Amino acid sequence: KACKCTPEPQTQQPVGPMTHHERGARLAAFATGCLGVPTPAKAGSRLGLMGSAGREEFAQVLQHMETLSKQRAAKLSGVGMGALSDSKDQSQAIQCSASFERALCEACGTPSLGAAELFDQLPHDSSGNVDLVSVFAMEAAGSTGQGCSAGAAAKDRLLGDFEETGWVSDLSAVNTLRAAFIAPEQTTVEVSFSLLSALAQRCGCKRPALSKTALRAIMELADGSRTDGTSCWHEAAVDVVGGCLAAIRVTKAAARLAEETLAAVLRRVDADATPEGNQGSALQAIAACLESEISPSGSRAPNSTAIAAALRCSMPLLPSLAPACRSGNLDARAAAEAMMARCETLLSNRKLASVHSDARNVIRELLPCLK
Repeated sequence: KACKCTPEPQTQQPVGPMTHHERGARLAAFATGCLGVPTPAKAGSRLGLMGSAGREEFAQVLQHMETLSKQRAAKLSGVGMGALSDSKDQSQAIQCSASFERALCEACGTPSLGAAELFDQLPHDSSGNVDLVSVFAMEAAGSTGQGCSAGAAAKDRLLGDFEETGWVSDLSAVNTLRAAFIAPEQTTVEVSFSLLSALAQRCGCKRPALSKTALRAIMELADGSRTDGTSCWHEAAVDVVGGCLAAIRVTKAAARLAEETLAAVLRRVDADATPEGNQGSALQAIAACLESEISPSGSRAPNSTAIAAALRCSMPLLPSLAPACRSGNLDARAAAEAMMARCETLLSNRKLASVHSDARNVIRELLPCLK
């Protein structure tokens, strides 16, 4: 007879494959624990989620989640944030740490996969992006009357004084504003010079999450914003162009997005110009910002990456400028002359030899404007 002390073997019930929604629930539970909040919706709010996310945005959400969890751990343990951070420069970090990624994937039931592969295991919308609103059981912004008031509150937050230490709250405010602007019934938050300048100021934040989110907000507004019949892009052009170049200077992680945003802004400013006024205002903004990039104040050295991006983005503006110059438009000619002066200054600076080729290309396109 078998010993009564020996337990009888237990028959395990077969476990079926985990669905995408089940993995999403696990991700939400993991985030809730990391951030120390009571519900997944609260975790989503802390992360500044506003809808679906592509691969790059999803990676940024995970990185932001790790940053917030480290901040919480530092606060609970009473030690400085630096003691819990690895030696990698925060401004250049574009991935989660190995330990966080391992814990994340184990929690989501995908221990053999990485964070990048987790993207494919979650619920997606019709565009193929991860549906973070459903994953975190959040109500889509703008789906109720609260969307308008939330957008107005977010705008008030951004119009206040900007401080690096408040970047988490600013990140949430920018995402709330982005959600408010895409709501078709949204009418209370207007695009204004002050709002564009506030977003531009946050583009230069040393925190890549806030910098990239502000850049995306500006790009979305530039590509299709409503301005209630009056365009404020001409007034805010210098501030917004300067914000894009500041993002390139401050964090390499945002450089590509910053250049794409800069191109979208210049297209918008140029499109809003009329024969009666603002001709060449986009090029004028580039020329003004280049002046401060070539001869920066204080101890800051010229940034060749930002200068090269500005020169490249100015190229599409030049073919349409020549007819305006030939017709005697003084604004257009002044913009062409200012840009020519910046390019000649660049060519005389041997320390900026890496951008000489881009400067020569711009000069070649400017010559027909100045004949």
